[in-house]
Amino acid sequence: MPTIEVKAITKRINDKTLLDNVSFVVPDKKSIYIIGPSGAGKTTLLNIIAGLDDAYDGDILFDGVNVNDKKPFERNIAMIFQETGLFPHTKVKHNISYGLKKLMVSQNKIDEAVIEVVKTLQIEKLLDRYPASLSAGEKQRVGIARALVRKPSILLLDEPFANLDERLKENLQDELNMIQKRDGITMIQVTHDQKEALKMADMVVLLNEGKLVTYGTPDQLMKETGDTFTNHFLGKHI
Repeated sequence: MPTIEVKAITKRINDKTLLDNVSFVVPDKKSIYIIGPSGAGKTTLLNIIAGLDDAYDGDILFDGVNVNDKKPFERNIAMIFQETGLFPHTKVKHNISYGLKKLMVSQNKIDEAVIEVVKTLQIEKLLDRYPASLSAGEKQRVGIARALVRKPSILLLDEPFANLDERLKENLQDELNMIQKRDGITMIQVTHDQKEALKMADMVVLLNEGKLVTYGTPDQLMKETGDTFTNHFLGKHI
C-alpha cells in the first residue's frame, strides 16, 4: 500500500485561491483525516489526490511516483461519498460487482470477491434487494462494499456518514477502521467532525482558507500550543 506525498498543491479558480501551497505526507497503511471549516479546501484536495481534478499546480506522488497525469482508474483508488450513487434499478449484488465487471474480471473471481466483502460487512441478506428498499445505513454499507470489493490500495472518503444518526455513524466508522487496519489500506477521509477525527485518525490535517494550518497525530495536535484558530477549532482550552 502506498505512501502518498502531497507537494505544494495550489488550486486557483479565476482570482480565488482554493488551495495555497499545501504539502504533507500520508504514511503507508495509515488513516488520515482532513478537517477544517466549510470552504477550507478539503474536498478540493481529496479530488486532486483522486485524480478527479487535474487543474492545479504542484505534485501528487504515490510511493515516489508522480501520478499527476494518471486517471483515477490508474491510481488503484476507491472513493466513498456522502451520496452512495447506487444504481436504483439494479440489485445490490450487481451494484457491488459493477467496478469489477468494468475491469473485465472473470465471473468466478467476481463472485468470490463479492461474497468475501458482504460477509465482512454483514450484508449477505441484502444481495437480491434493490436500493429503494434499503435503509440509509444499509445503502452506505453497500457503498462501502462496492469500494472495497476491488481491494484498493487507497481509500478516499468524503463525509460518507454525515447524514446518518450518531450511533449508526460510529458503528460504521468503527467497522471501516477495523477493515482498514486489517487490510493495510492507506485511507484519507474528509470530515467536518473534528471530534471524530481526533478519536479515529492516525494523523490529522487541519486546513483553513486553503492553507495547511497544522498536521500531526491527534495527541500532538491536542498537546502542542497552537494559534487561536487551531485552539478554537479543536476545542482546546488554553
